[in-house]
Amino acid sequence: MKNLILVNEALHNLMPNRGYTIENDDFSSLRVVYGQPHADGEFNYVGPTDENYPGPTETEFETEYQRVLTEYNKEQYQRDRAAAYPSIEDQLDMLYHDKVDGTDTWRDAITAVKNSNPKP
Repeated sequence: MKNLILVNEALHNLMPNRGYTIENDDFSSLRVVYGQPHADGEFNYVGPTDENYPGPTETEFETEYQRVLTEYNKEQYQRDRAAAYPSIEDQLDMLYHDKVDGTDTWRDAITAVKNSNPKP
């Protein structure tokens, strides 16, 4: 199953000014919104097999999804670091005590996180 956040990012990149619905990551369920809503609030939709379909092909979608996924994976170390860093409150406490006590607790803690989660 694909990452739904990345599915939406890929679709938005391909159709920046269109609304759409999709069920899970099933491309065949993609419906693109067009026009103004009806009196009942419903929109007109077109699907991937409609000859007037303004959206991407499945190949275009898969290509863009893979590009977005590659970019997402390149940044994994950043997400790992963010989860491993001490809280801001704890970091401020470390900085205070480092200044008062002449220690390097904050620098050691940050260096440990960076060393445990290196840039690729």
